[in-house]
Amino acid sequence: MVKFGFIVALETQDSYTESDLKKVAEHVNNHDNLVGGLQEKIGKYFYDRCKVFTDLHKALLFAVKHKPYAICNLTRMNEIERG
Repeated sequence: MVKFGFIVALETQDSYTESDLKKVAEHVNNHDNLVGGLQEKIGKYFYDRCKVFTDLHKALLFAVKHKPYAICNLTRMNEIERG
């Protein structure tokens, strides 16, 4: 389990079901990433592919290139606003 650093969350489109989770997990295994998720306010939980960084600058450079859904600072437990 990752407890600190910066998480860049990618590819969250329509990944809500158990079969969607299997697709996300397969993609993660092929790209050396992690599976992440978030429960929406309406109660649905969605799965996404995440890349972990220990360096904020590298996380931001990756985010500029890949246009992520979110960037989270796990150390402070907050989302970093995208500019």
